[in-house]
Amino acid sequence: MNSKNSFPKKKNTAFIKAIATKFPDINLDFGREEGYSIYLEEIPNKRWMMVDMNDSPNEATPELIIAIDIKTNDIREEDIEILTQIPLRKKGQKETSFWLTKNRDSIRLRFCQDEHYAYDFEKGSFLDFVERTYISFKSR
Repeated sequence: MNSKNSFPKKKNTAFIKAIATKFPDINLDFGREEGYSIYLEEIPNKRWMMVDMNDSPNEATPELIIAIDIKTNDIREEDIEILTQIPLRKKGQKETSFWLTKNRDSIRLRFCQDEHYAYDFEKGSFLDFVERTYISFKSR
């Protein structure tokens, strides 16, 4: 990681503050070089989220990527878009967006320096979205 003040680092600080406030039962594992994993205290052996902060000089677009595990097919793309107010990723796109993995058991959120630069992780609809993933993850 280049700078403590990089775009991904600033976005991560806002993200983790909102998540830790809403979900005080999380544990953070900083075992990865470019990010960390989030576990629930009651399910310590299964990762709920993985966060990567990419801002190396080789990275064309500095970004914060949040991967959230859910129960397969439990949350629809339409619901994610409504609750997060983030657009569905288009092929080849390097902008703030989201997508479901091929197995539809994980959601990826990408935050870049674009019109979503000032994204508010503390707004109710985003926290409602995260709560839905929390409930879904716990029901796996």
